[in-house]
Amino acid sequence: MDSGALKKKELLFAIHRHWIWAVRIRSEYYERLKANPPSSDDLLEWFLTGEAIYLCIWYGLLFTVCEGLRKNGFTVPDAQAEIDTVYDSLRLFRNAIFHVPTKYLTSKIFSFLQDPSTDATIKKIYDGLNEWFGTQIIGIT
Repeated sequence: MDSGALKKKELLFAIHRHWIWAVRIRSEYYERLKANPPSSDDLLEWFLTGEAIYLCIWYGLLFTVCEGLRKNGFTVPDAQAEIDTVYDSLRLFRNAIFHVPTKYLTSKIFSFLQDPSTDATIKKIYDGLNEWFGTQIIGIT
C-alpha cells in the first residue's frame, strides 16, 4: 500500500472514531428522551434539560465528522446533499456549543433547532453516514 493510500486509510479511521462517539451520544440522547419526554413545546425550557445537552453534543460531534470528511476529500453519496445543505448552520451550531457565545440566546443554536427541516435532514445524514461508514470500514483490509 502506498503512503497516500495509507494516509487516507488513517484519516478514515480517525473520522470513524468521531462517528462512533457521535453515534453513542445520539443513542444516549434518544434513550433519555424516551424516558423523559418534554413536558411542553417551550424550546428554552427544554434546552435546560439533560436531554438537550446530549442533543447538542450529538450535533456538535456530527459536525466534526462532516468537517473531517469534507476536509479530507470524502463524499457520502446518500447524504452529501443534506450535509452540504446544513453544513454552515451546523458549523455555527457546533461553534456555539463548544465555544462560549457572546449572547445566551444565540441564534446559532436556536435557529438551527427551530428549523422545521432540521430533524429530517439530520436523520438522512445519520442514515447515509451509518451505511457509508459500514461499507468503508468493512471494505478496508
